[in-house]
Parts: sequence; C-alpha cells; structure tokens
Amino acid sequence: MILPLHLSISEKLRTQIIEGLYQPEDQLPSENQLIAEFNVSRITVRRAITNLAQQGLVTVRQGKGTFVAVQQKVIYSLSNPLVFLEEDIALQGIKVQVKTYMFEQVVAP
Repeated sequence: MILPLHLSISEKLRTQIIEGLYQPEDQLPSENQLIAEFNVSRITVRRAITNLAQQGLVTVRQGKGTFVAVQQKVIYSLSNPLVFLEEDIALQGIKVQVKTYMFEQVVAP
C-alpha cells in the first residue's frame, strides 16, 4: 500500500521528533524548506503539519512557524495505517497492559 505524501512526510517528522532530533520548543523547518526537501506542494506540507498538530506533537504559531510541542501527555492517531499502537509503544520502551472490565445491570435487593 502506498502512503499518501502528506502522511509520509508527517510520519518522517514524527519519527524525528520522537527520536529527539527536534526537542520541545524547537522550530521545525519552514514550509518553503519542507517543500524543497520533499519536492511537494504547499498544500501537502500543510496537511502533514496539520496531521502532526492533531496528534499534539507540534503547535503552529501564526507568523512565527511550527514548533515541537511540550509533551504533557501522549496522543496517538490512527491516521497512519502502517503504525500499530502496541508496536509504537513498545519501541519507546513502554510496557502495555490491557484490562477488560465487564459491566452488567443488576436488580438491587
């Protein structure tokens, strides 16, 4: 399956953020730099940045640029079908535990 360009770009940037190439509050390359680097249109770069913003990884400051967000909680998006939640979490050294709770209605005595 071929990934849409904007998802491919956002996944590459996401990986760079997670691996520490870009630290919290670091500015990402400008739209023009990303356009040149990936040889894509402005709308493709904007969609990639929007995807990262929806995941809580970056914040866009009007007239200033795009900055890596300070992570207070981890947000995962299922927008990329090639990344599995369990695998991604395991790569970060986090152990996953799943608990199943069942609720049923009972009549009070």
